[in-house]
Amino acid sequence: ILHLLRQEKMAIAPSAAAYGVFCLAAVNDLLVVSGAYNGVYLMSFGFTILLLGISASLADRFARSLDEVRVLNTKMESRVVARTLELDRLNTDLAGQNAELEDAMRRLEEAQVQLLQAEKMSSLGQFAAGVAHEINNPMAYVRANLEQLLRTSAQMRATLSSADVDREKAS
Repeated sequence: ILHLLRQEKMAIAPSAAAYGVFCLAAVNDLLVVSGAYNGVYLMSFGFTILLLGISASLADRFARSLDEVRVLNTKMESRVVARTLELDRLNTDLAGQNAELEDAMRRLEEAQVQLLQAEKMSSLGQFAAGVAHEINNPMAYVRANLEQLLRTSAQMRATLSSADVDREKAS
């Protein structure tokens, strides 16, 4: 019992006093039983006092533990409130960032549509330029050869005209 009382870090005065009364009652009963002392048996009284002392110590320990639990509970509640506030702030920040990202996504989709439209127009322009080139090439070929044909035909007429003039002179 003394060993248990020494391990207690709480107030042990009620238990120590009760233990002392218990020991005195035990010594008294030994003296009465041995015949060295003619008195009343006090062992049951000492045992009752010991139980009361231990009960008082346990009640004191329980009260202190209850106070510690209350203090820890208060600290935990304040930590929960602080963490909740922090999480609310973080959620607000995330909601803002999410809105920014959604706006950026919308702008990117609009830019993608515009780029696709520009690419289509560019392809259409290249196609039109290719068609114009394909139409222009044969026309340029005909024109170039037509000019050559006109020169050659002019020379042939001139040659034929001079041959006709020579034949008329000869006839």
